[in-house]
Amino acid sequence: MFKPAFKPAIAVAVASFVVFSVAIAQQGSKSLSPDAAARAHSLYTQECALCHGDTGNGKSDLANAMKMQLPDFTDSKSLAAKSDSDLFNTIRNGKGQMPAESSDRAKDDALRNLIIYLRSLASQTPAAAPAAAPAAPAADQPAPAPPTPPQQ
Repeated sequence: MFKPAFKPAIAVAVASFVVFSVAIAQQGSKSLSPDAAARAHSLYTQECALCHGDTGNGKSDLANAMKMQLPDFTDSKSLAAKSDSDLFNTIRNGKGQMPAESSDRAKDDALRNLIIYLRSLASQTPAAAPAAAPAAPAADQPAPAPPTPPQQ
C-alpha cells in the first residue's frame, strides 16, 4: 500500500497521463501507443521536469535559483517555430546550460516520443479567456455630455 504522502503524486501522474493520452489521440498522424506515451511521460518526469517544471511551463525552483528563462511548453507559441529536428538536436546535444541527453540514457525513438509529448503539453492547458470588450453605449441613450470647464 502507498503511503498517504505519495497518493497525491500518484493521482497527479495518473491524471497527467490520461490527459496526455487524450491529447496525443487528438493529434492525428503523430500519435503514440499508450505504452509509448507512458514512457515519454516518464522520461520527461525523470530528465526534464526538474528544470522545465512538472507541467512544462518552464517554472521550477531550480530554474528560478539559476535565473534561467525556459520556454513554456504549455504555450503553443513557444515551440511553433521549432522543427522536430531542431528539438531533437537540442535535446540530444544540449544547449547553453541544458545538458545533452546521451544515447546511453535515451534512444532516438524515446526522444522522438518525448518531442510528441512536449508538443502535447500546450493542448493540455486551457486557453485563457479573451478579455471582455468595453460595453458600447446603448443606441437609445444619448452620449454623455462633455465635462464643463471650471468656473473662475
